[in-house]
Amino acid sequence: MAASAASRSLLGCETLTSFPEPIFTPATKAETGHDENISFDRMVGILGPELSEQLRTLTLTIYKRPRTTRGSAAFIIADTKFEFWPHRRRHHSGR
Repeated sequence: MAASAASRSLLGCETLTSFPEPIFTPATKAETGHDENISFDRMVGILGPELSEQLRTLTLTIYKRPRTTRGSAAFIIADTKFEFWPHRRRHHSGR
């Protein structure tokens, strides 16, 4: 059984079946290769509870938007990754 088939089997889902709610799986950059999935608790340890909760809420809001704005229209959004990073404001001197 392929890994994806095993995952679907464990979750009780068939191909192209929607979950009732999206699944939030945080990840971090690995030293080499692909990103490394981490637990939400580890994310909290890295970023703190407030920022972690803000990012989880924002991610799920973005992911759910097509479902709420398009009603029953057929959208398939799978295995989506959103990347966030801190934005440092530059002070504009007007010159």
